[in-house]
Amino acid sequence: MNKLAIMGLGKSRKEYPVNDSSWDFWGLNNLYKVMPSIRWDRYFEIHRFSLYNGKFFRKGKDEFRGMSIDSYLNDLYNLNTPVYMQEEYQVLLDNSMPLPKEKLINEFGRYFTSTHSWMLAMAIKRGYSTIGMFGVDMDDPEHIDKRQCFEYFLGIARGKGIEIIIPPSCPLLKSHTLYGIES
Repeated sequence: MNKLAIMGLGKSRKEYPVNDSSWDFWGLNNLYKVMPSIRWDRYFEIHRFSLYNGKFFRKGKDEFRGMSIDSYLNDLYNLNTPVYMQEEYQVLLDNSMPLPKEKLINEFGRYFTSTHSWMLAMAIKRGYSTIGMFGVDMDDPEHIDKRQCFEYFLGIARGKGIEIIIPPSCPLLKSHTLYGIES
């Protein structure tokens, strides 16, 4: 059985399988700073980068969560794991790989609203038998409008017979009442 933990910054990240080496771990953005003890198997940085006057920018900004883009890119390089990026930005990191966006779009359609949705689609395509969501709560202001897309991909995974692990504290795929029964 091959198991994948898709990690995020939400509260449920604390419920991940801490000392279980049977899991692969995929992260994104600067999660490595919050969870430095994890052995990352894949990493994702799929945002736009640019170079202006010798300085790198990410999404038009010269810093990301309190660090320069140069420092951030150096940290990603030092993870010593493949980092998925948009193909045109691979020159920024020797350990980068192109996000197979066309293959994913061809298989799943043009409905990707977050890095986590790209990650989940890739995990489905790679054939993981168990996928756990740890810290992918999608209940904060930045991600609440992206939640429907992510739950769509969770439904695809379940439909393909993939076991989905959602920690108790994670609000994904949960409702407070059963419509028509408890309401």
